[in-house]
Amino acid sequence: VMIASALVVGAAARRSAPPPPSTTTTTEPAVAPAARPLDPESRVRVPVTVSTYDAGGDGEENDDLAPFAVDDVVDTDKTWRTECYRGEFSAAGKPGVVLILTAASVVDTVGLDVITTHPGWSATVYVSSDEGERMRTAPLGRWGMPVQHIDGSRTSLEVSLPTVRGRSVLILFDALGGVPADDCFGSASSYRHIEVVEVRFYAR
Repeated sequence: VMIASALVVGAAARRSAPPPPSTTTTTEPAVAPAARPLDPESRVRVPVTVSTYDAGGDGEENDDLAPFAVDDVVDTDKTWRTECYRGEFSAAGKPGVVLILTAASVVDTVGLDVITTHPGWSATVYVSSDEGERMRTAPLGRWGMPVQHIDGSRTSLEVSLPTVRGRSVLILFDALGGVPADDCFGSASSYRHIEVVEVRFYAR
C-alpha cells in the first residue's frame, strides 16, 4: 500500500509540475497574434537591404552607417548608431528612430536577431508586404498594427515574430533611457544613443 501511494503521489507531482521557463527575450504586445518560437533548424536567414528614417525629425539618422547593421560582421567598431539624445526620443518631439530591413520578395516572417553594444532600449516591430524604401517615410498607420515589442534588456536578443506574410520589417527604436550615458563621441556629455552591431531577419 505504501509503495502504491508513493507512485500515485509521484505521478501527481509530475502532472502538477510547472512547464519549463520560456527562452524568449521579448514581450508580446496585446495587439499582436501569438508569436511561437520555432526550432532554430526551421528558421532561414533572409538576405536584406537596409535603410533608416528619423521619424519626426529631419528624416535622416546616420544613413551612411546603416549597412553595418546587416553586414554579417559582429564588430562593435562597425555599427549603425542613432544620433545622440539628452533625453528620450519623445523629448525631441519624435516617436523614435527607424531601421527598415527589406527582403527581395514576400516571405513568412518568423524572427529577428538583434545585437547592440548596450542594453536599456526598447523597440516596436512592424511588418509590411510592400518594399521598404517605398514605405520609408510612410505614416506608421500604413504599416498596420505592431507585431512585436522588444525589451532591449540584453545586448544579444532572439526575437520571435508572429508568422505573417511580409517583405519589409520596420524596427522603431522608441526608448533609450536605460542606455548608459556617455560623452557622445567627445562632443557633449550625458547623452545617450543606441548602437546596433547586427540585425538578422529570419523566415520559415
